[in-house]
Amino acid sequence: MKKFITAIALLAGTVLGYGQECSTQTEPNYNGDEAGCRQGISLYTEFLKQENFKDASKEWWAAQKICPQYKPLLYDNGVYIYKQLAKGVTDKKSPEFKNYMDSLNIIYDMWVKNFGDCYEIQMQRAHDNMIDENARYNKAFKFYEKAFETIPQGKIQSYDAVYYFRATYFMMSGKLIDCEKMMNIYEKLDLISNEKIKSYEAAGNSGEVQNWKTAQQTMETYIAPCANCEQLLKIYKPKWEADKTNLDFAKKTIEKLGKLNCEDPIMMELAVFIDSKESSYTTKKALGDAFWGLGEYSKAKQYYEEAMAFEECTDDARKNIWKKIGEYELKKGNYKAAFKYGGQVGGCDGKYMQARAVAASVGDCASNKKSRTALYSYALDLADEAGSCVSSSWKSGLVSQLSTVSELFTDGISKGDAVDVSCWGVKVKIRAQ
Repeated sequence: MKKFITAIALLAGTVLGYGQECSTQTEPNYNGDEAGCRQGISLYTEFLKQENFKDASKEWWAAQKICPQYKPLLYDNGVYIYKQLAKGVTDKKSPEFKNYMDSLNIIYDMWVKNFGDCYEIQMQRAHDNMIDENARYNKAFKFYEKAFETIPQGKIQSYDAVYYFRATYFMMSGKLIDCEKMMNIYEKLDLISNEKIKSYEAAGNSGEVQNWKTAQQTMETYIAPCANCEQLLKIYKPKWEADKTNLDFAKKTIEKLGKLNCEDPIMMELAVFIDSKESSYTTKKALGDAFWGLGEYSKAKQYYEEAMAFEECTDDARKNIWKKIGEYELKKGNYKAAFKYGGQVGGCDGKYMQARAVAASVGDCASNKKSRTALYSYALDLADEAGSCVSSSWKSGLVSQLSTVSELFTDGISKGDAVDVSCWGVKVKIRAQ
């Protein structure tokens, strides 16, 4: 948490401290007792300079009573004193610690009463209450909410976002808010974080870029109880429906939903939109995989073919795509197509695919035992070329379907004769059992 430091220095009878924007009062208001007010301010600031917070606290109350509207800095120093006293207590459950925290909040109330409220006071008060986060997170949350309603985005710091969301996490855990409320706050803070990162990247401020990235990572650890597809879709779907031209939103949404393996149709819609704006090998391949998983094979093949046109697509990636499509064509009974893809796959895997395509075509291409034997002979030739990719049991199954030597003789041919292979337009040396 930010260490709010008050600079203590006795200078011309005033105290320098953490400046607030909610009051422009610069001249001291002595409340009709300049001498008494000056003396009261001097007494407590002297103890404060010595870091004697207990004695400073006693004299602070006396000074406040004399001139309650001296300057906003009077209250800034008052909360600083009690914050230091609270931090010095080890037992956060002790009456002493509770008393210091109660006093700190009373001073904030007096500050607002005398000088008005503003986001700077609200933010500082929220942070201070997180010193006692286990007992006062609800109080801190209230002030974070108020501060974030009016604070200019340029003034928001990464720790403001982190501690606001930490208080939010406690609120959700304590069942004071629901997951939907928590996730809406998360989305708001995550959007601020992204805009801050872009701004600091443009300015070349790597330190702040890292601070905001760390803030995002920290907030992500808090959303675990509510980070599920159902909750996120409640937030993202209406936003997407309201504006289907926001590329940054689409990319962020698909990334977050993708991490949770969400299967909602919006995932496909987002992916298609992103690809239409920033097509790449990755987007094409991902869409091919997605449509394939949905059983929309013609669309999948289209995206796979587009993916393979990119230089980033390696030879191995192409072979895997061809193999997937070839297996599909084989299963559908498109044997010529499967054979073609087998040739593109190449190697023993490709030859095995071709062998299976030829063997599976027997039902469509063979009209008698002789033509079946020719087809199986061709399949066995391809299987031999495939080598170790083909099991001996698979080949044995084909051999058992071949004609015997005597059957070939009856058909007027001999083992080893060249015969035409129906449907495939090739000749093969016929085999026999």
